[in-house]
Amino acid sequence: MLTITLPLQVALGCVMTPPATPPALVTAVTARCMQDLRQPLWTLHDPAMAVLTAQGSLALPSLRSCVMTESVDEARARCVRALGMQDGEDVKQTIFTVLGQPDLTDSTVSALASVVAAKGLRDALPLLHRFVRGDDFASHSVAMAMFQLDPHDYVKLPSAQQVAYAVGIADSPFLKTHRMYSAAFASTAPRLAEILVDHLRLGRVSLAGKEVLMIRWLHLVGQLASSVHAKAVLEIALFDGSEAARASVLGLLAEWNSPLGIPLAVEIFRDALSQPTFARSAVIDQAGRYLRRLSAAQQPDARAALSALWKESGASSPLGIAAGTGALAAAGVPVQIPDRVRKGVRCQLVWSYRSMTPTPAAIEVAELVDSPCAHDMTILLDTPDRQLTDGLIAFLRFPPPDPDLFTAARTALAWQCGRRLKLSMCRHAAWYLRGVPLPSHPD
Repeated sequence: MLTITLPLQVALGCVMTPPATPPALVTAVTARCMQDLRQPLWTLHDPAMAVLTAQGSLALPSLRSCVMTESVDEARARCVRALGMQDGEDVKQTIFTVLGQPDLTDSTVSALASVVAAKGLRDALPLLHRFVRGDDFASHSVAMAMFQLDPHDYVKLPSAQQVAYAVGIADSPFLKTHRMYSAAFASTAPRLAEILVDHLRLGRVSLAGKEVLMIRWLHLVGQLASSVHAKAVLEIALFDGSEAARASVLGLLAEWNSPLGIPLAVEIFRDALSQPTFARSAVIDQAGRYLRRLSAAQQPDARAALSALWKESGASSPLGIAAGTGALAAAGVPVQIPDRVRKGVRCQLVWSYRSMTPTPAAIEVAELVDSPCAHDMTILLDTPDRQLTDGLIAFLRFPPPDPDLFTAARTALAWQCGRRLKLSMCRHAAWYLRGVPLPSHPD
């Protein structure tokens, strides 16, 4: 009796067993591994997965039982993954049987999809179709498995499920970088992008009864679409009208270097100029980045838009600022723009001042050292620029009556030349910097 119980007593955990291990001890180890596989701690279920995989056919009965009967979703998913590491017709049939069950939940579905893709079970594609249903990780996993097995199988899905499939693929950056699938992705992505765009054009922002934020929809479109979709994407922003949608669309158009969003960006800035106060927002930040990026890429319409907005954001403008000035604007009478509004808008434009035609006057740039973007301006002005330096020196030769403007010009010149008086562009700056402390970034 002692010779039988002693080996069982040394089976203290889920450990690798040598080939000559008695069957009773192997059974005990397998049972312990199955217990660990059901535990939430990875330090338990990960080693158990390795041991059960090494046991091969000896572990199959226990794994099949778990896959068919386990009620805890995460535990069942781990059993599915462990079973998927085994080979044989019995394993394949068990996977097909489980795929047909009506009570599958998210983690198990995701695990089944991964196993089906890894084993290349194309016959399982019809069984996977019903799980492509929404914007969740299980649906995404199934979509990716379908793509790996057959990139064109999605056309067999109903239209609503094709949208869910496109969402899943858009949320799988693995497909865009993995060499095995890059060609298939490149050929399929445009059509999937059109599926998402068509869905959005109808004002549908829900999937499987769950509303999806417009900003996320547009992010997903951006993963699949290209500049050929620029017009359709812009229509979505105009249709939706929300700040989040307009900001996301301008971000996409900037990536595609598309000029189609220039009128929208100009409208956003003009709306900001028409307000009595200025508040930074995601949409105006994105509009500024969009115009600056296109302008830096030598896009003539973007450069013209920046120059026009700079001119309109001068001290007075016929835009009709604040309540009661619309009639004056319609009559072409210049209306005073609140100083903070003017400077706030110009903060967004000034980073492309070299791309504007004509280039803004140096003093107009210098004036922004006392503005909502004062810190950013110190970074810009800390890069010497002959046109800026010459313009500031020329301005300071005839001191203006406005002491604030005089101070701003000297401060800007100090940023340009304070530590660079030996530069040829700064040789005439020393006289105007007397008494001006050397500037430093506040942080």
